Amino acid sequence: MDVTAGDVLLYRGHGFLSRAIRFLDGGEVNHAAIALSATDQAEAAAHGLDVSLIARAAEGAQAVIVMRAEDADTGAAVARARAYLDDGVPYAYQQILLLAGLCLTRRVPIDNALFRRALRRILEAAAELLNALVDRGTDLMICSEYVYRCYREAGLDLVPGVPGAAAVPGAAVPEAAAAPGAAPEAAALPGGAVPEATTAPGAVPEAAAVPAGPGDGVVLMEWLETRPLPESAPVAGATADPAAVAERAEYEVDELLARYFVAEEGSAVAPAGAVLEVEAVLPEVTDEEIAAAAAALGAAAARARQPGGAVMESAIDPVGALRSLFSTNANFVTPRDLHVSALLHEVDRVP
Repeated sequence: MDVTAGDVLLYRGHGFLSRAIRFLDGGEVNHAAIALSATDQAEAAAHGLDVSLIARAAEGAQAVIVMRAEDADTGAAVARARAYLDDGVPYAYQQILLLAGLCLTRRVPIDNALFRRALRRILEAAAELLNALVDRGTDLMICSEYVYRCYREAGLDLVPGVPGAAAVPGAAVPEAAAAPGAAPEAAALPGGAVPEATTAPGAVPEAAAVPAGPGDGVVLMEWLETRPLPESAPVAGATADPAAVAERAEYEVDELLARYFVAEEGSAVAPAGAVLEVEAVLPEVTDEEIAAAAAALGAAAARARQPGGAVMESAIDPVGALRSLFSTNANFVTPRDLHVSALLHEVDRVP
């Protein structure tokens, strides 16, 4: 693989959480890192900012795309990446939090009963996880934000105009469904659709086709503004370990997302009958339940902005807090934003 220090490494991971990030973000990647050398990378991971082997990370992914900023001082970006690693500030990244941000700022198929179940659990889990991180004095930094910050602080803005540089909501490419917990296969898509096209090295990826579901959905943040929400949501100090919260949530959300994707696209290895059987047992998720889950996340977001993560006692604006965390946050840059950056060019792709 052609990698040099300063390259942006974009990963296409396994599992339905990774798949949902790509689906909502409208891209073909769901994780980002910055190369420190031809063999090592720095990334925001669950346990904080860390250095890992590129070869090992590539082994655990479906694909890796190497992006390069030509004629740029990439050495300065690498220096900033190392400075973050050395500054001692506890950062953490969890897929659930990125997925929650995408659910709030991209179009989602809110009228789909299966997706609603996943959506409620994603928002609830993100609220619980954010509270747990705040309790431990940990700052949130998503994977692509770390890469973006390193370059921006080195004088190169990879995504000019953020916020607002994100993908067209719902502009996702359908993928072949797989059994829960199994790696998705490169199977033919329903209706004879062609899987995601491989972008030629050096070319800027084109916008993907909008699928019928999310393309016709709603932006949840706008939907929330039209509904009554609690002025404040109960926020107590979390006692759970963030890693334990994330592990449990990812398992539950992955299963719920599997049911949605399998029902929408079909799969020979995950019979539709199993989904329909669960469908008949579980109750519908109401608008009020989704709004309450979003309000809880908004309360956690407001608390995260308080000195020392103090528990909120006065009424808060949940939607305003969510906008500050995601929509109007200049650092909320997604993996897809980096992939379509006009300042980065694809130089290699594996496989």
